[in-house]
Amino acid sequence: MRATFAAFARGDEDALLSRLSEDFEVHDAMVVEDTTGARGPQAMRRNLDRIADAFERVSYEPTQFVELGGRILVRVAIRARGSSSELELETEVAQLWTMSGEQATRLDVFPSWDEAWRALGLDR
Repeated sequence: MRATFAAFARGDEDALLSRLSEDFEVHDAMVVEDTTGARGPQAMRRNLDRIADAFERVSYEPTQFVELGGRILVRVAIRARGSSSELELETEVAQLWTMSGEQATRLDVFPSWDEAWRALGLDR
């Protein structure tokens, strides 16, 4: 996942999309859910497109990785600039990647690190 984040940061979206299984699902609490039920790399593409519509510039910097069996919890610092408002945004989210071997089958995005841990039902 570290290499995938690094490639994505360099603009290589294919590095990310190639790590997603055909039944991949994205559940992003930070983006209004799309009801079309897209799966696979297309689900991530739609999520990224919705973010790109709202922000003219977005960067994701992973600051912590925690391996939890077949899942990886990633703390991510996000910096963005609104497309129409031009407001600068700095925030942090937690991404929970569910893995099957080298392929991601699901991504859950939480608005905070603490909320992700609570959803997992685990103490930090």
